Amino acid sequence: MWKRNVIGHKTNNYKRVLEEKLFFLNPILRGTLLMHRKNCCDMEKLRFIDLNQQQYGFSADIPKLDEFKSMQEKKRKQVNEKIQEFSKKSRENIRDGFKACLEALRKTQYSTAFEDDFAKRNENTNLFRLKESAYENLGFPENLSYEKRSELRKECSKFLRFSYLVDFLAMEALKNIYVLSVEDLIYEFNTL
Repeated sequence: MWKRNVIGHKTNNYKRVLEEKLFFLNPILRGTLLMHRKNCCDMEKLRFIDLNQQQYGFSADIPKLDEFKSMQEKKRKQVNEKIQEFSKKSRENIRDGFKACLEALRKTQYSTAFEDDFAKRNENTNLFRLKESAYENLGFPENLSYEKRSELRKECSKFLRFSYLVDFLAMEALKNIYVLSVEDLIYEFNTL
């Protein structure tokens, strides 16, 4: 009997650790992660160098290098603007995911006494005053218990780990843009 209890306790601990570290199991962060990965995959399709032979008039004649250079500068600017758009989409997506996680935490965090106290205190204060506490900036009452502050810290550390993952995915996509652009350039030089 005790053996089954010990094994069950260890299994529950492993399950809890996996749920904390596998963002794909979190229903809110799963959608955010999938949307970010989709944005990164779409971004990877971009190329900084465009070597379309018909567009630049490559033939047996020597191409005009100045025209080619100006066209490539335009292409790089266009790609840079598209990357900025993907970055903006990804940031909004991640911000929305974090807000949804904090909102879910807010709903499960307090009892009605805390909510009533927080609402009364906010009614009596000026809306334009600067919020003094980090908890208030996140939308939580300042008088959280230690246990609830600990849950909030765990959620914030989860956000930090999630940010590392998202940053890694974005850097990988940018690396692939550069590497595949250079590979395309080398291939075109070999075919010429």
